[in-house]
Amino acid sequence: MSDMEAGSLRIVVLLAGGDAGDGDGQREALIAAARSMLGEPLRGRVELMRLRGVGPASTPALAGLSICWDVTHPGLGADPSAAVWAEAAMQALDRIGIAAPSRTLVLLPSGPLGVELAACLAVRCRGVSLGRCQDLSVEANVVLARKAVFGRRVVAALRSATWPCFAALRPERTKALPTMQVSGELRSITLDGALPADFATQPVDSGDAQRALVGARVVVSGGRGMRGPEGFDLLGRLAAELDAAVGGSLPAVDAGWLPVARQVGQSGKFVAPRTYVAVGISGTPQHLAGVSSESSIIALNSDPDAPIFEMADVGLVGDWQEILPRVLTRLAMRERG
Repeated sequence: MSDMEAGSLRIVVLLAGGDAGDGDGQREALIAAARSMLGEPLRGRVELMRLRGVGPASTPALAGLSICWDVTHPGLGADPSAAVWAEAAMQALDRIGIAAPSRTLVLLPSGPLGVELAACLAVRCRGVSLGRCQDLSVEANVVLARKAVFGRRVVAALRSATWPCFAALRPERTKALPTMQVSGELRSITLDGALPADFATQPVDSGDAQRALVGARVVVSGGRGMRGPEGFDLLGRLAAELDAAVGGSLPAVDAGWLPVARQVGQSGKFVAPRTYVAVGISGTPQHLAGVSSESSIIALNSDPDAPIFEMADVGLVGDWQEILPRVLTRLAMRERG
């Protein structure tokens, strides 16, 4: 941009799709995080880009912004795919002049769409994507990031001197922005470039009537130690009593004892229940990467040296074939009593 000072940092907060409506305060939180990175007095500028389909929209608050770009494209209909959003976003970034090696940091919300857009746009702009981050800062010409990995049990520190830089940020709660001296300006852009054809999709009934893994307050999972599908029948009964979802480890899925959609772990689903019941699961890092560190783990395993006991809040050494029927009997007695 012609009005950018040489060497100053430009931070663009990009909201696309449902994020553009800012129903949960993501816009304000991301703007506050961006201004914090610039410091006081500001060592750059913060811009907001709102990407949406054509139609009426509320006027966004301009506090803390240099510019708010209201970008529309007639091809952005109802629920387009990430590929469509990425192409529209790339056209928008081209219009406002973002390309390598501009000293620009693009922030997106930390949801699935934000993470995917960060990666796609980084490739198109010959920049770098830091993925989903929990903290960002800029020192000299380097972006520093921290991101949780392995089920939030490890925090990785990243450094990048490549520009432009993209990140999906989930900022910590911040105080409301104070009154700013910055005079925000609203600018409108209408795009008309071609967008890729969207994928045709058709819902398919999985035939799985059990409670979904994601969002369940309790998850009951089994591993190789269940020894067969009969063991998961028992876990299903336990889950029904606890109003829980059924999950499993990769070996159990590979053995065909439960559907791949119910796999928990690094190559499966990430779950964050209040209570995670692990039966016959050894507790490899790959499996525990799929369980939130904030979940309470109850482990049942016949091997007293199983690594799962090192992470469990409650551990029980024994044979599930003896213990689970007793638990089910007690739960049934509790209901009758």
